[in-house]
Amino acid sequence: MSSRPTGQAEAGMVPRLAPLALPRWLPVVLALVLYLGLAFALFSSAWRDPRTTAIGLDTDPIFSIWFLRWVPYAIGHGLNPLLTNYLDYPAGANLTWSGLFPLPALILSPLTLWLGPVVSYNLLATLALALSAWTGFLAVRRYVPSAAAATIGGLLYGFSPALVAQSLGHPQIAVAIIPPLMLLALDDILVRQHHSFLRSGALLGVLGAAQLLAGEELLAAEAIVAAAGGVLLIAANREAVAARAGYVMRATGMAAAVFIMLSAGPLAVQFLGPQRVVGGSLQPANVYVSDLINFIVPTSLQQFAPRLAVVISDQFSGTLSEWNAYMGLPLLGLLVLAAMTCRRLPIMRLSGLLTVLFSLLSLGVTVHIVGLVTPIPVGLLGMTFGGVRRWVPLRPLLYTFVGIWVALAIVPVVNNLLPGRLMLFVFLFAGILLAGLVDEASRLADRRRKALTLAAVVVALVLLLPHWPFPATQLATPPFFSARTDAVVPVGAVVLVAPYSRGGSTQAMLWQAESGMVFKMPEGYALIPGPRASPPATALGAEMAAVEKGAPPDLAADSLERMRRDLKDWRVQAVAVGPMAHREEMVALFTSLLGRGPRALGGVQFWPDVGLPAQQ
Repeated sequence: MSSRPTGQAEAGMVPRLAPLALPRWLPVVLALVLYLGLAFALFSSAWRDPRTTAIGLDTDPIFSIWFLRWVPYAIGHGLNPLLTNYLDYPAGANLTWSGLFPLPALILSPLTLWLGPVVSYNLLATLALALSAWTGFLAVRRYVPSAAAATIGGLLYGFSPALVAQSLGHPQIAVAIIPPLMLLALDDILVRQHHSFLRSGALLGVLGAAQLLAGEELLAAEAIVAAAGGVLLIAANREAVAARAGYVMRATGMAAAVFIMLSAGPLAVQFLGPQRVVGGSLQPANVYVSDLINFIVPTSLQQFAPRLAVVISDQFSGTLSEWNAYMGLPLLGLLVLAAMTCRRLPIMRLSGLLTVLFSLLSLGVTVHIVGLVTPIPVGLLGMTFGGVRRWVPLRPLLYTFVGIWVALAIVPVVNNLLPGRLMLFVFLFAGILLAGLVDEASRLADRRRKALTLAAVVVALVLLLPHWPFPATQLATPPFFSARTDAVVPVGAVVLVAPYSRGGSTQAMLWQAESGMVFKMPEGYALIPGPRASPPATALGAEMAAVEKGAPPDLAADSLERMRRDLKDWRVQAVAVGPMAHREEMVALFTSLLGRGPRALGGVQFWPDVGLPAQQ
C-alpha cells in the first residue's frame, strides 16, 4: 500500500506560515530614519561644506549661529547666557526678547565647541524638521492604527511648507518638536486620564518649560491652541465635564507648579532683568500673515511652483520665511473628504475644527489678497462655521474664534505673535486628518476607490515638495577672526567691526562667533529697549551705515569730533574693517578718525590700541 499525505498536503496546498510579528518599536525607528534621511537630503546644499555654508538666507541664520556660540561661551565663563554685553556694549542686550532658543543651544554646545557654530546651526536646522516630523508621527500614531498612515501624517507636519519656510533662519519656530508631544500630554489630561494626575501634570509642566527655552513664541501659541481645543471639547462633550473636571484641575495645577519651578529664573530675567523691552510692538501689525491666495498658490520654496505662481506669491506681505500657508487644492480637497469620512471619530472632528479655526486666524487682522490689505475683518469669516454646527455648538466656536482674533490684534504680548506662524498647528491637525483618511482608504474593499484615494494623497504631497536644492548662504570669515584673534586682541576688549552690525546686518556677529567670543562689540542685531533691533543711535554708527551704503565719508572736523566721542563712550580699544562693500571709503573714514593708517592682518584692516580699556 502506498501512503497518502494528510492535512493541507492532501489538498495540494503549501503550509501557511504564521504572520511575522514585528516589534512595536520598529515602525517608530523606521519613521525616524526616514525623516532624518529626507532632512539631510533636503539640506544637502549646506552639508556639502557645513563649516562655511549655512542653511537659509539673509541675516537670521547668522544671528542663530552667534547665539549657538554665545551659550557655551557664557556658561563656560560664569555668565548668564540670557544676557550679554558682547553685543551693544556697554549696555548690552536682554536676549530673551530676541526669540532665541537656549535649550537647543545648550544641548548642541559640545558640537559647537568641537566643530564650530555653523556646523551646529546646520545640524539644528536639519534635526528640526526630522524630529518635528517624528514627534508628529508619534502623536498621529495614537489616533491612527496604521504606521504607514501615521508616517504620512508626520511627514505632512514636519516637512510642511510652514516649517520648511521657517527653516530659512528661524530655529526657534522650526524646532517644532514639542507641539505634538503637548497634544499627547493634553489628551492624557483632558480625555484619557489613565495615569496619575501627578505624572500627567508634571509631564505637561516639563514640556511647557522646555518649550519656553526652545522657542517662547511657540509656547504662547500652544497655550492659545490648547485653550481653543479645550473649549471645543467641553462644548461638544458637556455631559462628560463633571466626571473629568477634578482630574483636570489637579493635573493642570501640578503642571503650573512644575512650570513655574523650572521657568521662574528665565522669566525673571526677561521681565525683571536689565535691558528688558517694555512697551511698543515687537513686530509691525497685520504684516506677517497668511495671504488668502497662499493656500492655493505656491511660493518659490516649492519644487513645483510655476513662474506665474511665484510672481503672484512675491506680492504677499512680509517675507518668504513667513509665507507658511500653501496647501494646494488636492490637499484641501482631501482634508474635506477626511473630515467627512472620519467624522464618527471625535479626534477627527476636533482636528477638522481646529484646522479651519487656525487657518482663518493665521490670516491676521484683516484679509490679505495677493498682498492687498483689504478692510475685511478676519473676524467676519466666522460666518463660515455654519456647516459644522452638527459637530459642536456654534456659539462657543464663534466666541473662541472672535476672542482669539481680538487677542491677536490688540492684547499686549499676545499681539506680538505672528499670525502666519499658526499654520504649523494647522499642518499638525491636517496630518491627523490625512492619516485618518489614508487608514480608512487602506481598508476599503473597493480597490478602485482605494487606488484613487491613495493616488490623490501622493499627488497632494508631491505638490508640497520643498524646492531642491534648498537655499543656503555662503559664509566667509577672514583668517583674522578664525585663527588666533586673541594674539592681537586682548580677551574681553571692545572692538568696533565694520560692516557695522545692526538690524539687517550681522556679518560682524558671525566673525565674533568664529573668533570664539574673544572680543565685545558696541554693535549688534538684537532687540533692545525702544523696542529696536539696532544699537542706540550714534553719530559714528549712522556714519558707518551710510558709508556701507555708498555715501562718501563725512570728514568734517565737527563730525569727526562727535564720532571720537562715540569711540570714547563705547570704550573701543581696537577697530577692524573686514571685507565689505565700499571698504576703501570705510578705511578712509577710520584713518581720518584715528589719525593713522591700519595694519593689514588676516584679511582685515586693523587699528590696535585705540582708546580706553573695557570695563567688565
